[in-house]
Amino acid sequence: MKKVLSFLLALVLSLSMLCGTASAKKEPLDEIQNYVISIDMLENGDARIVYHFDWKVLDSESEGPLEYLFVGVPNSHIENVQALSDNIKSIKYTSSSDNGSGHFVRIDFYRKYYKDEEFSFDFSIDQGYLYTLNDDGTVEFGFTPGWFPEIEIKNLEVRWNGSYIVSSNCQHVDKNNRHIWQTSLAIGEDEKISMSVVYQQNRFTELNPDKQAANAESGADGAIVLLIVAVVTVLIVVVLVLALCDDGYGGGGSYHGGGVFISSCAHSSCACASSCACACACAGGGRAGCSAKNIRGADVQMIVRVTKKYQNNIKI
Repeated sequence: MKKVLSFLLALVLSLSMLCGTASAKKEPLDEIQNYVISIDMLENGDARIVYHFDWKVLDSESEGPLEYLFVGVPNSHIENVQALSDNIKSIKYTSSSDNGSGHFVRIDFYRKYYKDEEFSFDFSIDQGYLYTLNDDGTVEFGFTPGWFPEIEIKNLEVRWNGSYIVSSNCQHVDKNNRHIWQTSLAIGEDEKISMSVVYQQNRFTELNPDKQAANAESGADGAIVLLIVAVVTVLIVVVLVLALCDDGYGGGGSYHGGGVFISSCAHSSCACASSCACACACAGGGRAGCSAKNIRGADVQMIVRVTKKYQNNIKI
């Protein structure tokens, strides 16, 4: 019993440390003034997506200047990743960021950006596994743009080429027949927006049932089980922390890892429509951003180490 009590005391102390760390409020490092996404459909059902960002650095002292970024993409089935602006030194797909695993495009810039500097950059990708084939002869495409839970987005606009679209959940159709979604996103883990677009299947020539959104991830059942166990474990820790913290730990207003962010985009396991392809995005260059899997990484790992230490001395 003494060993059990010692273990519980160690766990409570660890969670208290996590609570104290999480309650610290920090100012955002960056601001996204414009985030514009243009989408055109290819004949095989892939989407050619062009990204444009107008970015402003607010703080280059706390975590250093901005040198690179990770922008989340829906899944690993991307091709033709291209830089479209001359300030991008290199760009590539990666399955990990500074803070966790997922699906990202990493962008390295030729130079560092400092406080009050504003700059723009553009890139494009061909993204697959976004659609769901319906029994009525239609095909539905779902897309959730990568969001930045700790950076304010003053203007987010998605422009989807409207040729042959049967229906969508867009806000309006412009004079160029593009379906438009436009919003602003405050700092917060739940601040994101999702698109749904429906075509007739005969609009495309190469739709493949094996390339539907539900098949984007081909991990084995064992990996899925491990992922579920990991998520449940983290949720238990979060619940315990919430019980300990009096200041609303987990709120979206804190920055630099100051709040819990559980992304629904982990391995494109979306908590939305079946055809949805979620993505998250995060800032690099020493900055903390969203993480598909790692929740308060260092603090949670510390708790795990303490837990294991005492578990080894407890006979259950």
